[in-house]
Amino acid sequence: MERWETLLVRAEAGHNAQFVLLPSQPDVDGMQTPNYASTVALLNQLGQQGWRLVSADMSDNRARTGVYWLSRRVPEPPQAGGGWVASV
Repeated sequence: MERWETLLVRAEAGHNAQFVLLPSQPDVDGMQTPNYASTVALLNQLGQQGWRLVSADMSDNRARTGVYWLSRRVPEPPQAGGGWVASV
């Protein structure tokens, strides 16, 4: 059965405007100030890592905040001893 992992990206506005990624993604640069261009760039960067946008909530667009839910399939670990080599 396929396993999936989920990611929450929240664009926060205000004095300390920032992106919050849960769980944290150390290989993603989320330190930009959230705006339209940086949000698209961040979602594109996540897309290149296999994340797919599932849902978005931009209900308070005036505050320039948003919540994005993403998911990606977890690769199956290699099977130990699953392969075989024919000897001749």
